[in-house]
Amino acid sequence: MSKLLAKLSPYKYFILFAILFLFTSSILDLTLPYLMSTIVNEGIPSGNVSFILETGLKMLAISILIMICSIASNYLTSKTAMSFGRDLRAEVFRKITNFSLHESDKVGVSSLITRNTNDIIQMQMLVMFTLRVIVSAPLHMIGGIIMAVSKDPTLSLVFVVAVPIMILIIIFNKIGRAHV
Repeated sequence: MSKLLAKLSPYKYFILFAILFLFTSSILDLTLPYLMSTIVNEGIPSGNVSFILETGLKMLAISILIMICSIASNYLTSKTAMSFGRDLRAEVFRKITNFSLHESDKVGVSSLITRNTNDIIQMQMLVMFTLRVIVSAPLHMIGGIIMAVSKDPTLSLVFVVAVPIMILIIIFNKIGRAHV
């Protein structure tokens, strides 16, 4: 893992900005249900059409910002993964060109080609998946818990029961699959 992080260090600013855009997108994404609840709880019962329209326009603006942040994050994530793959391919190619004929025959040309394409593509997918999913999921979870607690602290106590149960189900599911 430390080798992977060392190979990604030239792209630390791309990664930092991708995470920043993901964080911004997650926070904005979590404000939409809050704004919708204010429309339902305050605007509709009072029949305040101007409040509903104003809040709807805020939601539209936030949706556009979410789209911009998502596009920027996906671009930076893809740029990082593809640049990482390019560098890795160049390094593998340099290493292969230093092989002796005996080493090349021992490994096999087809195996070298496969390693230089499929394995590196898998590494690129790992980088993209890590930056997109593994980073955004905790952000959404933490943000969702914060929003739930700020909206209704007593109702959010459901998380105290639900989250440990979900974690146990996931753990036992993984353990069950490992023995199959």
